Amino acid sequence: MKIEKATRYERLEHPAGEAQVDFGDMTVVKDGAYKDIKALLLSFPYSNVAFVYLLPSENTECFLEGLKQLFHQGGGVPTHL
Repeated sequence: MKIEKATRYERLEHPAGEAQVDFGDMTVVKDGAYKDIKALLLSFPYSNVAFVYLLPSENTECFLEGLKQLFHQGGGVPTHL
């Protein structure tokens, strides 16, 4: 008799108004050539909504400008980031 191990998952709870932010990489076609760019993503796990802003680099200046633009897209600043 073979005993199978049950798969367990931890349930993640995300309160409303909580957001997560992170950089990601994207490849786009510009003027017929492939170009790697950065994307700053603001996601709201509770409602499964996300906003993205494309940036030329992954540095402090781009991060702050990206956050400003993402907060504008989202209609305000989340209660927890």
